[in-house]
Amino acid sequence: MNGPEAQDQNAAREKAYNRGCMWGMSGNDDSHCPYQDEELARWWLIGWQDGHSAWQDRSDQQTKASC
Repeated sequence: MNGPEAQDQNAAREKAYNRGCMWGMSGNDDSHCPYQDEELARWWLIGWQDGHSAWQDRSDQQTKASC
């Protein structure tokens, strides 16, 4: 698949990933995925995992700095 359809699909995946990443970076859990579409839900979850990992790293650093 090439052309506008592929671009639209890639944009939808990127949006799902970014939304998941922002949700995870806020420290929220992964139980509130807004997507019903299986592929977009998967991209959202990947983003959430990356964002949540960054949130945990930031939280760990703040905890160490306050000790």
